[in-house]
Amino acid sequence: MQEIIIKFSKKKLFVMLFVSIFFTYYSTIHVSNPERFISLRRNPNENTIIFMGCLGVCVFGISSISIFLKLFNKKPGLVINSDGIIFHASANTLGLIKWKDVTDIKTYKFYNQNYILIMVKNPKEYLNKFKHVKKFLYKRNLNNNGTPIFLSSAGLQCNSKEMEKLLKEEFNRYQSISK
Repeated sequence: MQEIIIKFSKKKLFVMLFVSIFFTYYSTIHVSNPERFISLRRNPNENTIIFMGCLGVCVFGISSISIFLKLFNKKPGLVINSDGIIFHASANTLGLIKWKDVTDIKTYKFYNQNYILIMVKNPKEYLNKFKHVKKFLYKRNLNNNGTPIFLSSAGLQCNSKEMEKLLKEEFNRYQSISK
């Protein structure tokens, strides 16, 4: 099996970085001037606005830093080889996902974003590679979808259909060789 390497898309990453910085800035305004966002219609109080602003600053600030670092990362976003899948394109980097552990590859749509679910024989073993908050979040994915492993083409030089096709072809090739 020939190694397939999909690099990060600088264009996609720049767009994601711009959007993330915009929302970080917008969240900062909520924290610094909550009175500007009090609406007569919904009537939230200032503490709620400040809390939501702080949450936005944390989420989008961390996202901005992560995306910025990916712009200079020399590692490829996705590697598919005879051993399995190595995915570096998101915060859920697990290292090698071995073909021998994979049972199925499915598509899952969530808020107009397609994700590739990698179903594995031993999901708890992969879940235990995560720590703290990530483990809690990916445990929810395990409970809802049967796997903690989901991949997105956001930031990669391919779209989700191309990525799914590549993964399924290589998985089928591995299955035919291993029989």
